[in-house]
Amino acid sequence: MDNVDRGHVDTWEPPTGTATFLLTDIEGSTRNWEASPESMRAALAKHDHLMGAVIHAHGGEVLTERGEGDSFFAAFGQASDAVAAAWTSREQRCG
Repeated sequence: MDNVDRGHVDTWEPPTGTATFLLTDIEGSTRNWEASPESMRAALAKHDHLMGAVIHAHGGEVLTERGEGDSFFAAFGQASDAVAAAWTSREQRCG
């Protein structure tokens, strides 16, 4: 995926010991794709850029930017970083 800020992918070290995973999904996306594919394409590009940047900013790494449908799957070395990334992404998307 071209829009994801993968930043430090070449230098990122996977967490050792306990890792925390963050999985995201866009609620209602199938219905939105059917109703307005062009709008969803633009919204998904914005979402992908935001999620990549937020995950990176909180010390995580995107493991896969497309799991099921529009999901993101990321790993963090600390649970608090994953929670902060989830909270920040919600705040930036919803205001």
